[in-house]
Amino acid sequence: FTAHGTVANLPGRGWKSKINEKLQGRIVRMVDKEPGLTSKQIQADLQTQGTTVSAHTIRCYLNEKGHYGRRPRRTPLHKKARLEFAKTYVTKPQSFWENVLWTDETKVELFGKGHHGTVCRKRNEAFKEKKTVPTITHGGDSK
Repeated sequence: FTAHGTVANLPGRGWKSKINEKLQGRIVRMVDKEPGLTSKQIQADLQTQGTTVSAHTIRCYLNEKGHYGRRPRRTPLHKKARLEFAKTYVTKPQSFWENVLWTDETKVELFGKGHHGTVCRKRNEAFKEKKTVPTITHGGDSK
């Protein structure tokens, strides 16, 4: 306090970021161009260009800039079908819905993957074309 007249942390303290301005722009462009990239893939790509940054650092930087890993939404085809369903049934009376049998007996796979992937997106980008993923419904047992 006596040296600087303040108790606040002075600028220049702590570790310097390994992600400089040029690298920041490159990472954001990569994610905007290909939202399905993982931090490990970005790390590998940067490493081939001679930059060593951990996947955790990349994730932290993207989160700081508002890009979060999220489960991708369904394709426009599914959005259209869901909208048609909603328009068809929105005016049905309560008595109609009391006679509906609700079930979840379906199996949906994303091109044979047993799990869902993630896309990197900002707020209100959930239904942008690049941020969606197509699905195929197969018959089979429910799990």
